[in-house]
Amino acid sequence: MALGLALLTAASYVELVTRFPRAGGAALLAHRAYRSDLVSFLVGWCGIAAGVTSVAGLAVANLAEETVNRDGTSRGL
Repeated sequence: MALGLALLTAASYVELVTRFPRAGGAALLAHRAYRSDLVSFLVGWCGIAAGVTSVAGLAVANLAEETVNRDGTSRGL
């Protein structure tokens, strides 16, 4: 299921890039669609927040993996 969603996301970004071949991605699309600087600003910041949250989640998962032994016992920090 995740693969299907990833492919749909990739296809939507391919369409976005071919329609608007400038840097800005979803924020540029929002600006063109709604003609509002506020909406494009919020869309851009939500994209940044999603990226930061993803990186933080990976960091926490990596830390959790390093603190648990293979037999399931905790080594502590």
